[in-house]
Amino acid sequence: MDAYRTAATKRRRRFKVRRREYVDAGSAFLEAKTRTGRGDTVKVREQVPMLYGEDLPLPGGEALAGASLEYVHARLADAGVEPPTQPLRPVMETAYRRTTLLLGSEGSRATLDQALTWRGTALQRYRMDDLLVLETKSSASPGPIDRFLWRAHHRPQRISKFATGMALLDPSLPANRWHRTLQRIRPHVTPPVPATAPV
Repeated sequence: MDAYRTAATKRRRRFKVRRREYVDAGSAFLEAKTRTGRGDTVKVREQVPMLYGEDLPLPGGEALAGASLEYVHARLADAGVEPPTQPLRPVMETAYRRTTLLLGSEGSRATLDQALTWRGTALQRYRMDDLLVLETKSSASPGPIDRFLWRAHHRPQRISKFATGMALLDPSLPANRWHRTLQRIRPHVTPPVPATAPV
């Protein structure tokens, strides 16, 4: 739980490790995302074999090992982040449908994540159907999508799909940093779905 707790307590040096599966593209990556002491966020990744269905690592499953673990430890060391001493195990699975909007002339883009679903180590699922997560990304100054959203009275709000999902799955975790976000989305999240139900 180091990745969650260091984010919740705003540690200057912190990390996240995740495996990302792009179903439409048929590709998968192992990523290490770090935050350095100067506040810079660095994300590096290497391509790994695509897994499907029952082959996907379940939350609470086997720890990262072999070349994958060596890759992660090396990338954390490169960023000056102390590698964890405990095994790195999957604790949560996040799934969503993503649409990307690109404004080529402006050099900005936006991603829209829909049907956001979180699944924890007990394999219960929380699903958010009637809200989407819209993230804008531009090189420096706010882009046209930001200005459009402001005119429509939508203001930016901090959200981490990882941290928010963990706080929903385990209410005992410290979650003050995402309290406002959790208040906003909780009425829109379905109760836990039994582990035997299909996604």
